[in-house]
Amino acid sequence: MKGKILALILAVLMVLPTFVACSNNPKETEDESKKPAQSDVPADDGSEGNYRGLEKTNLNGFTFKCYGGSQLAEDYKTNGGVGNVEFFHIDDYVGDDFFDAMYTRFVNVASDYNVKFSVTGDVGDGIYDIIKQSLTAGTRDYNMCYIYLDEANNFVNSNYLYNFYDLDVDPDDPWWDKGAQDVLTINNKMFTIFSAISFSHYESGALLFYNEQLLENKNIKKGPYDLWKEGKWTLDALINMTEKAATDTNNDGKYRKGADILGLTGQTLRNATTVLASGKNFIKWDDEAKTYKMNFTDETLMAIGDATRTLWVDSNWNDGSGTGAQATKIFQAGKVVFISDYLGQFRNYVTGDQEFSMILWPAYEENAQIKVHLRNPTGLAVLSDNQPNDIKNLSIILNALAAYTYDYIMEDYVKYAVVAKSSKDERSAEVVRYALENTAYDIAAAFGLGAHYWWDGSVEEGIYASTQRERAGEFQGYVKSFLASYFPEDETESGTAE
Repeated sequence: MKGKILALILAVLMVLPTFVACSNNPKETEDESKKPAQSDVPADDGSEGNYRGLEKTNLNGFTFKCYGGSQLAEDYKTNGGVGNVEFFHIDDYVGDDFFDAMYTRFVNVASDYNVKFSVTGDVGDGIYDIIKQSLTAGTRDYNMCYIYLDEANNFVNSNYLYNFYDLDVDPDDPWWDKGAQDVLTINNKMFTIFSAISFSHYESGALLFYNEQLLENKNIKKGPYDLWKEGKWTLDALINMTEKAATDTNNDGKYRKGADILGLTGQTLRNATTVLASGKNFIKWDDEAKTYKMNFTDETLMAIGDATRTLWVDSNWNDGSGTGAQATKIFQAGKVVFISDYLGQFRNYVTGDQEFSMILWPAYEENAQIKVHLRNPTGLAVLSDNQPNDIKNLSIILNALAAYTYDYIMEDYVKYAVVAKSSKDERSAEVVRYALENTAYDIAAAFGLGAHYWWDGSVEEGIYASTQRERAGEFQGYVKSFLASYFPEDETESGTAE
């Protein structure tokens, strides 16, 4: 799974125009000729706005030091449309609204608050040891780091991270990810920050890309978008649509990849996503026992599992084995109606004149507020050895970056992710906007509790109760270990979000 997640590393780079690149030394000055013209900076039209309403505190040249993310964006050279520019080292406009807006954000925040930005190192393997070395040596080399969500436990257990809720920010401001707060808050503590500062976590969201022409060819009048708007976009609707839209060209009862037209392919998060889209989770908080318990025998959860098995296993017109490049290839060739993939993979489908549409993974029940599953996203984490004045400065900077992005860049990202060719794309843009505001996180995966893996086997075999019974002891061992960092012995009150 880690290999697949490498595709998300390029998404992390989207935040990096916020920072001035360096090896270990930040740039002291910036070439005036490469700053954007004043006309390119969002004009002060007299409106208040979130960012404009913030007090612009002079931080006297404070340097924001972050570890993780200084990787050159080689993938962008072919997939991102920025030519030969080394994306991390971008210090000029590249002619793209989204990238240029991110650069302008850096210029404005650095100027408005008198701060400098420094980023070193890459997200991924080895980051724990690097942060450990800095903290144990007391050198305070970094204020923050980028980490994958499933790595956070190691940092939390070692007391390396600072609680988000102890920052001087308002968690209710719209640029702080509410889906993360709802799920990842335990005893009023959350250690990985997801916000509008970066688009990396958004790009790990599971969506369906689909070929609308293939639906029209089968005279399907109401497509996924129409059903979603009516509150009728459900797992059953997807199952029925894939069956009707698939084509067995020689009527032999078999659907062959590349020869026939399949209904659905791409394994991306196929079992977890249907659960989270429906507003459910594999585990639940027991407030009386002050612990998490497995939730496999919840009636709705089992029904979701059965519907997921019908979609992927029992429906021979869908390809439950399609992965990676193979699935992308047949989708690009117009040989499958739907493909399950990450939002950030839209780059794979922008080829030639082909048009595609985006839709959310459906929920189990009608009229549900569908959630978008983010798979092991990268988030920012404040390090615990920051001094009080550092925490004050970081709070100001993080709030400014997030508010600026929320005001001025979110829509540029939507335009970047959706190629505007027709009215279909405005519908896809609406889906992306919704996805950015309605995120969901897998608690078990985030905290290394194993239940997300066991759920896969339960769905395949339809053995929910026996799996829960057999794994209960192992699960509680994992839970006891990780909760110790959130519930010290002298604390008894739970602020856990369910």
